Amino acid sequence: MDSKKIDVSTQRADVSQAITRGQLVVDLLGGTVAMQQAGERYVKKGPDEAKSVYDRRIAEAVMLNVYKRTVSTLVGQVFSRDVSLSAGEGKQLSEPFASMAEDVDLQGNSLSVWSAGFFESAINAGAAVLLVEFPYVETRTVDGGGMEYLGADGVWRKKTVQADAANGWRPYFVHIPQSHLLGWRFSTVNGKRVLTQLRFMERVTEASGEWDVEDAVIDQVRVCTPGKWQVWRKVKSATNHEEWAMHQEGVTSLSVVPAVPLILGETCGEMCAYPALEDLAHLNRRHWQSTVDQCDLISWMRRPAWLGKGLVNQAGDTLPFGPGTLINSSSTDADLKSVSVAPESVTKGQDELDKLEQQMSMYGMRLLLPRDGVQTTATQNNLESAETDSALKKWAIALKDCLEQALIFAGMWVNMDAAQVPSASVNTEFHILDGMTVQEIATAIDKGIVSKRLAFDELKRRGQVPDDQDWMEVLAEIENDLRQSQGQGTSLGAGLAATLLGQSDTGQGV
Repeated sequence: MDSKKIDVSTQRADVSQAITRGQLVVDLLGGTVAMQQAGERYVKKGPDEAKSVYDRRIAEAVMLNVYKRTVSTLVGQVFSRDVSLSAGEGKQLSEPFASMAEDVDLQGNSLSVWSAGFFESAINAGAAVLLVEFPYVETRTVDGGGMEYLGADGVWRKKTVQADAANGWRPYFVHIPQSHLLGWRFSTVNGKRVLTQLRFMERVTEASGEWDVEDAVIDQVRVCTPGKWQVWRKVKSATNHEEWAMHQEGVTSLSVVPAVPLILGETCGEMCAYPALEDLAHLNRRHWQSTVDQCDLISWMRRPAWLGKGLVNQAGDTLPFGPGTLINSSSTDADLKSVSVAPESVTKGQDELDKLEQQMSMYGMRLLLPRDGVQTTATQNNLESAETDSALKKWAIALKDCLEQALIFAGMWVNMDAAQVPSASVNTEFHILDGMTVQEIATAIDKGIVSKRLAFDELKRRGQVPDDQDWMEVLAEIENDLRQSQGQGTSLGAGLAATLLGQSDTGQGV
């Protein structure tokens, strides 16, 4: 990299690489419109294909957004119970933590709501950074180690917990998306590797004029170091060129950079990663490409090209052609036939789409299961053991660790010892088959992903099986129904019942 071009806004190569790899996820999150607008990034135009034909192909396809649905389901599993703070048995939350639980970002979002968005951002991008901020207050250190603040009236006063509460000053959380990260620096302090510099881009709005449409939106770079912060903005140089210059700076009472990364994807740097569900994103990309091709095939089948010969009247004029039109050519050589694609190509295309949809629907569920996949004993057939060491559980625990470190930083802002900081509770009890259809559950059994007993327990939880039904009793009932009706109409649904009974128990618990 040319050092002359490096400035405070220069982004690290590993972050840039992660952002480039994450473009597919960004487009998938944008839905059908974003994928259509991406055009040849995912669907190539034929070498001799007219642009108008290509545009029509893309415009007629609608994407099945399994990626977005899967992320929503995973986040919903973790946040099916609110994130909560606990000061310990019999103790009440002290300030500022009681206020933070209700409004953690000073924008009205509770800790649980804010954390859900932060967690989802880390899944999609691979990583996100939590910065613990404090409202800007001009302060100075006085003899004895105390601190004073400059009031609005220009008078210096002692900065205390009471003064903070009276002025509404307290720590708050800031979400820094991975795409906003520019760089960082770690150093070894007392044998421990700690963050000593953080650079990121942020966008602020400054009021201008009478109405909001005239407000100025400004991109600026924030640089955080232990005990200090800087804000850089672009200014016009003497040669009328834009360059970055210091806009504002200040000091803090912290000896650390109060930022914590949440890394869920494959790491490519100390604070960045590739999308956590990158493989699923590529499956969805392939499904989009196949959908475009399939829609084009079906259109061709419905509106085939026609080959006509000798379709003229006695005057030699071409005969009109179309639905409801009688063609009566005066030529003895007249012929008319359609030129279409082979019907089996449409069937094969649909088969590929079906297989991709099965793969995608199973992908999210695998994140809820142990690394070894299928449960191998009857004891393991309960939901609790199924959650053990699952990828999603590890992510939830990583979020808990991230939040608790951030709470320690929040305590540091108000001179509170780490022992006084509350702990965070993040849900790790998941319903593995939640949101799946009966057919998808049957497919999961067929693929060996879940046990038959787990499927039964899930249907019982949904109320599709009476609470007083025992698994062995229901199994006997299904067997009897299948013998009498050859798979028609069982209490679990014919398709699922046939799957439960038709598959060997080898490698699975009943």
